[in-house]
Amino acid sequence: MLLALLLSSCLSVGVDTIPPPPPTPGLVELIGIREQSPLFPGCSDIANFSKRKSCSDSLLMQYVYCNADYPPQAVAAKVEGIAVISFKVEVDGRINDPKLLRDPGYGLGKAALAPFQKMINDDLRWEPARTYYGGEKPVKVQFNFPVRFSLSPTPLEDGRPAVRPPAERIYLIADEMPIFPGCDKFPASERKQCSDQALIKFILGELIIPEVIRQNCFSGSTVVSFVVNKVGHIEQAEILRGPIAGLGNEVIRAIGLMNKRQMVWAPGRNGGKAVNVRLTFPLHINLK
Repeated sequence: MLLALLLSSCLSVGVDTIPPPPPTPGLVELIGIREQSPLFPGCSDIANFSKRKSCSDSLLMQYVYCNADYPPQAVAAKVEGIAVISFKVEVDGRINDPKLLRDPGYGLGKAALAPFQKMINDDLRWEPARTYYGGEKPVKVQFNFPVRFSLSPTPLEDGRPAVRPPAERIYLIADEMPIFPGCDKFPASERKQCSDQALIKFILGELIIPEVIRQNCFSGSTVVSFVVNKVGHIEQAEILRGPIAGLGNEVIRAIGLMNKRQMVWAPGRNGGKAVNVRLTFPLHINLK
């Protein structure tokens, strides 16, 4: 579903580069300062680099969190934590040398490494980094990536996702994304468009705009997020960016009306099983 990917224009994946050690004779120097960061594949058709990077960051986050599983032994021991993975993006875009910089134990480190090993196995080719000096010359870059593991079903304070146990896990993307009530009756090729349009139309149609804002001909945007759970109900609605000049609570109220009116979504599915899926999307209001 398109909505889950729209977050890419607003949030950063939170990947950091660390300064490399002094170069060793015979080894390729890792470049810590660069003109263009390496980009996860899937956004090469976007001409603007800033937008391409946001898209790439979002796809990288989705790939990692959809390919990391919470180890049963960590669930049994009620262990949470952050594993930090270091890896290199080579000049040809290949991922190389993924390793643990921080391991919370109980199998969390190994689980965090799995998505990066999968990148190697799948031969995913990144858009390589390029230096300030030399312009078009691709260079090797080292990354650190934190992978969070949380047993709590509630969102993290900073809005970033976490790997969760299967029973509580909230996906950013699924084999079949949730569909707005009624749109599941359309052919599969038309459901996404129907769902996107119906959701935005519903929220905008239910907003009660304060008169002082209406008189000022307000125009602005926010980023909204909520979870469609395994039975098609709405949970954890929140404003990730904004709110629209004080309209945040009103947007949340409008979203909550779907549950009050017993509007049941077609839930997202992975491997044929219903799963919890978080949808994130921009909302624009123009009162002119």
